[in-house]
Amino acid sequence: MKKILFVLLLSLVFLAIITTQGCFLFRVIKLDIVTKNISLSIGESKTIQLTVKPIDTTLKFTSKNTSIATVSDSGTVTGISAGETEIEIEASKDKYKTVTKTVSVTVLAPSTYTVTFSVSDNQGAVQGANVAFNGENKSTDAQGKAVFTEVLAGSKAYTVSKEGYNNASGNINVDGDENVDITLTKKTYTIAATAGAGGSIGPSGEVEVSYGDSITFSILPDDSYTIEDVISDGVTIGPVDNYTYTKVTSDHTIHAAFRLKTYTLTTNTVGQGTVTKNPSKPTYDHGEEVELTATPDEGWSFVGWSGDLSGTANPANIAMDSNKTVTATFTIKKYTIAASANPPAGGTITGAGSYDHGDTVDLVAAANEGYEFVNWTENGVQVSTNAAYSFMATANRTLVANFRLKTYTITATAGAGGSINPSGDVSVNHGDDQEFAITPGEGYNVEDVLVDGESVGPRTSYTFTGVAADHTIHASFSLLPPPTYTVTFNVSDNQGAVQGASVTFYGETKATDVQGKAVFTGVLAGNRAYTVSKTGYNNATGNVNVDGDETVNVILTKKTYTITATAGAGGNINPAGSVQVEHGSNRLFNITPNTGYEIEDVKVDGVSIGAVSTYNFTNVTTNHTIHATFQLKSYTIVVSANPPAGGSVSGGGNYTHGDTVNLVAAANEGYEFVNWTENGVQVSTNAAYSFTATANRTLVANFRLKTYTITATAGTGGSINPAGSVNVTHGSNQSFTITPDTGYDIEDVKVDGVSIGAVSSYTFNNVTASHTISVTFKLKTYSLTTNVIGQGTVTKNPDKATYTHGEVVQLTANPSAGWAFDTWSGDLSGSANPANLTMNGNKTVTADFVRVYTVTFNVSDNQGKVQGANVAFNGENKSTDAQGKAVFTNVQSGTRSYTISKTGYNNVTDNVNVDGDKTVDIILTKKTYTIAVSANPAAGGTAAGGGVYTHGDTVNLSATPKEGYRFVNWTENGAQVSTNASYSFTATKNRTLVANFTTISKGTIQINNTTMDGFGQIDIYAEDFEFGVTAIEYVLSFDTTKLSVLAMSNDAGLGWPLANMIRNTDGIIHFIAGGQPVNLAGRTKIATIVVSEISSGSTTIGFTSYVYNDSPVETAVADDSQPPQEIRSPNITLIPGTITIN
Repeated sequence: MKKILFVLLLSLVFLAIITTQGCFLFRVIKLDIVTKNISLSIGESKTIQLTVKPIDTTLKFTSKNTSIATVSDSGTVTGISAGETEIEIEASKDKYKTVTKTVSVTVLAPSTYTVTFSVSDNQGAVQGANVAFNGENKSTDAQGKAVFTEVLAGSKAYTVSKEGYNNASGNINVDGDENVDITLTKKTYTIAATAGAGGSIGPSGEVEVSYGDSITFSILPDDSYTIEDVISDGVTIGPVDNYTYTKVTSDHTIHAAFRLKTYTLTTNTVGQGTVTKNPSKPTYDHGEEVELTATPDEGWSFVGWSGDLSGTANPANIAMDSNKTVTATFTIKKYTIAASANPPAGGTITGAGSYDHGDTVDLVAAANEGYEFVNWTENGVQVSTNAAYSFMATANRTLVANFRLKTYTITATAGAGGSINPSGDVSVNHGDDQEFAITPGEGYNVEDVLVDGESVGPRTSYTFTGVAADHTIHASFSLLPPPTYTVTFNVSDNQGAVQGASVTFYGETKATDVQGKAVFTGVLAGNRAYTVSKTGYNNATGNVNVDGDETVNVILTKKTYTITATAGAGGNINPAGSVQVEHGSNRLFNITPNTGYEIEDVKVDGVSIGAVSTYNFTNVTTNHTIHATFQLKSYTIVVSANPPAGGSVSGGGNYTHGDTVNLVAAANEGYEFVNWTENGVQVSTNAAYSFTATANRTLVANFRLKTYTITATAGTGGSINPAGSVNVTHGSNQSFTITPDTGYDIEDVKVDGVSIGAVSSYTFNNVTASHTISVTFKLKTYSLTTNVIGQGTVTKNPDKATYTHGEVVQLTANPSAGWAFDTWSGDLSGSANPANLTMNGNKTVTADFVRVYTVTFNVSDNQGKVQGANVAFNGENKSTDAQGKAVFTNVQSGTRSYTISKTGYNNVTDNVNVDGDKTVDIILTKKTYTIAVSANPAAGGTAAGGGVYTHGDTVNLSATPKEGYRFVNWTENGAQVSTNASYSFTATKNRTLVANFTTISKGTIQINNTTMDGFGQIDIYAEDFEFGVTAIEYVLSFDTTKLSVLAMSNDAGLGWPLANMIRNTDGIIHFIAGGQPVNLAGRTKIATIVVSEISSGSTTIGFTSYVYNDSPVETAVADDSQPPQEIRSPNITLIPGTITIN
């Protein structure tokens, strides 16, 4: 500016000199414009440069359009708006001619820029934020962006605001397009969380919460405390265990108050009695102990406690740690009134049994016939002489009704020639038996016996049974008649004894019994004939010389019949010929045709039964015939051409087995014969094919067309399919598929040397000549684009604009602070970082970054913190420490599930909404198990100890067998778990256990049958005892008129000492043996008795009863599972022996 003024000043000085020195007729102002065209921006100023003479010329500057540009008096032009105008300059001076000139002015539109605001918070883009900038207000979109256009250069102020966030303000120097990243921070509020004595609140203290977030407070009372109230902002919300502030927009306070737990104690009774509490109060504090006393009413007994108290202790203490309900059970006293008859046969008793205290007992004794009632006694002391005796039940009592028998007289007499024993007047009690022995003298026999004057026939003994009146018995005798004998027939066949056979002998006919025996008595001595017959058997005849008791063994043979089996030509029958068959038997025949034949017919006894392959004669009782005939098989030969247009075939039809079949195949024009096939399998390559007919056959003559070759080739980078020399039949079509390798494209395809373009397939139609097809390929190139979601960056290695097919690029996701890389999406998946991407196409990959937080789990049970619990969360498993804590870091936001588990506890599964650092409080509860027990069989015993148990408790089971049973084992799901009746274990699961019992084994003791002459040995055997036997005791009886016992010995294999007592006078043997346990499961000889005969004939040695410990028993066997001194008496099978004395 100074330079311009200086130039103007010089010009004016020069002009003054000229004007004062020169003398002109007229004067001209010289005005020269230096800057004829001015360009400037809006708001910009520039001064017009000019020279003027004379220098004191007056200059006037005028803008032709002041809306575009203005000009000052000194010639300074200022741009107002874009456009063009002129500045007029007028130069004037007195006595000078005025001069006017113009300067062109162009006002340029100013440069403007775009400013983009990207607004986010710690979770990502923020939509709906207000951006105040450049005189405008704009709201950010879903990507958190607000874009301002046509912004002039310069320093510009901005303010970004959104409800719940702190405002962000600043300046930006606009000198080009600008990107402004704004991170908003949420407003935070304080929630003051406090807890009174007796519990805690979590989280506690001054808790910071971001605007709009939610937070949950957990209120946890200590053991023995309960929540009294929760107060939020001074307002009570009740005794809740958690409280949530949702969408926080201000400060808050929360306070939890606690109080000691109190409980009620309810007592109930079952039966008649009362329960007293000490102390007796409506409620009790946690941990307080109460003494309970159960007092039964008169005549009642306290049984036990149930509900929240168990056992039978009285009084009993209960600790109050919850509301309790206790029931005292009373039962009325019961008494057993036992009543019996003495003797048992003397009468019957009614009224005995079980009675409640105070009941009236009415006992009635009724004498049986022949008896009379005497009195009632208790412990041998008379209590009543009335048969009907009544009293009140106040104790257990055992009473005996005593009876006595009437007595009768039997008068016994004998005539000459013998005696009767006993004789004379014999006294007999009512109902007793009385035996009389009648003995003839030498040379006499018993002629007759009269009882009460009536003959009962000649016999050597007579027994009055159930005597109920007086009687007489008289025996008479006569000289002996000739001797008679018994003849026994034993009839059998080849399979054993024959029942129902007719035996004719000594004028009688008798049928054999189930043992095949027929017994004839009273047979006089001499040679006697017999005949034995039975349907289906051949008769057996013979003689027997009777000079004593005789046994005749007869073996019958069954009748036989003939079945004549024959077969015609072409097959056979089996068996064939004359086949012998026993009476009543079955016989099967098999009919088999020869190769090439089939069964035509089968005739039985001349009657056709059809073309069967087997026939069974059942229950044969007569002769039969069977005859089989056969016939040759016939076959069908089916022929065809494949394809039908390929040619013709001849020679098919029907043939008999063994015929020769001649087939001929003739190819049509353009075809040639290939082969004959049957079921797809080649059988001949000769067009003329001959064979022998042995089966139905279906044959195909195969023909084929002429073929051409198409040569298919492919260059590097792909393939053609099919490739190589491809054979094509005349008139057929052939398609080719062109496939580029991965990373290649088809470049060109040529058919018979001519290009047809980059096609992916080509078909030769109606091929009638050979051809060629060739393919060329070229490599692919690709681009790789990366994006991010959240805050972070992605780097590529190598970093290039394009990549060749198959090139591997390493991508690395770099999270910003407070963020974590989550996953790849787009053309890359997974969470590996860095990750490799193989370029096999244009790729777009997005790295997803997420905010991460810390989640802390506090695990406890009703006794405090739980260490070693497994917390499964966020894909990890962690074990709680000594404080019951498990801490998980880098947890992404969102609802996430967790499972807390520990052996013996119930699992806890839930979700936590992770929208910040979180603390999760978990209370575990121990598992409970049901232990179910039962007895198998139910009648075998009882099983006790089952119930509900807490994990880790000790379970004590016991099994008690009932009479007649013994304990075997405990089983679970059929598998043995213990052989101890008392079985203990720790409760770790539900279990169902069965106490198994078995009946005490029923063994067998048997006396061996024997035949003896003079002296003999009788063996005793035992078997079927399941347990080891330690002792055997029994009593044997025998007929002293037949046998005399000389000695007894124990079997040496038992290793038992033997004690025995022999009483030949009354026929009693008392046998006792014992020692170490012996296995008597199998048949084992246990003892031997040596006897001598007294008189011939058949006799029995058997078992009798005796009294042991005031109880009648048949036998006693000691089980080694019992104490050695205890003798047990199961129902053992006793089998007597039959002794035959010659």
